Amino acid sequence: MPGHLTDMFKMTPLQLFEAAVEIAIFSLIFYMILRFLHGTRGLGIMKGILALITVILLALLVFQRSGEGVGVFSLPRISLVAETFLTAAILALVIVFQPEIRRGLSRLGEVGIFSKTETSLSPIARGAVRLARKRIGAIIVVEGTVGLGSYLEGSEKLSAELNVALLESIFYPNSPLHDGAVIVRRDRIVAAGCLLPLSEQTDLPTEMGTRHRAALGVTEESDAVAVVVSEETGKIRLATRGQFREPKDGKHLEEMLGEIIYTESGEESTL
Repeated sequence: MPGHLTDMFKMTPLQLFEAAVEIAIFSLIFYMILRFLHGTRGLGIMKGILALITVILLALLVFQRSGEGVGVFSLPRISLVAETFLTAAILALVIVFQPEIRRGLSRLGEVGIFSKTETSLSPIARGAVRLARKRIGAIIVVEGTVGLGSYLEGSEKLSAELNVALLESIFYPNSPLHDGAVIVRRDRIVAAGCLLPLSEQTDLPTEMGTRHRAALGVTEESDAVAVVVSEETGKIRLATRGQFREPKDGKHLEEMLGEIIYTESGEESTL
């Protein structure tokens, strides 16, 4: 029996407790990673890389013999190749999951979401309802603490007062800006016709197309909140943290916006 396995039977109760705590911590981290990647293509890639690392570690255990006789066989060339592939697999994790790592780091930098006096919610809710009744597709993004300046490139800069009439005119089918998203900062529309990153979630209903993926994508990359109106069904959905919520009506939408923007930031909702 390998030496490092026999050492397990010589551990004191304190050492066993410390080992159990370490296992619990690593299990929690692994669970959080899986939750973070759930519904994305990254989950399948993660499983493939973990399977590859497992095979490599088993190969090292079998073919690498140390001074204590850990390995079964002494095949140094195979051991060297396995160690090289193990290093490459770890580097691949960093490269492949660069978007997810960037998203996670940006969320770690969030110190709050919004100030409760910054954004007027009523025009957003009423505008979404009027657009939904006319079956006009729309994406209205409310900026949070993570700036959305990178999405303003190639858009039409407006810096206009947020109101229902302007939202309707922007998303009217004949408008040159109707295909993009509107970004709201405080009580102003800062830009229209904005292109947003598309979510890579694989379990979305077939009725959700590019517009819905864009709404999810921007909320995965930042702490923004996005209201999306479906052109096909007239349904209104609220995207936050890479997930959709469905309000019952305009009043409910305004309440949900207030709950996300104010209550979740630790402030008292004004709605």
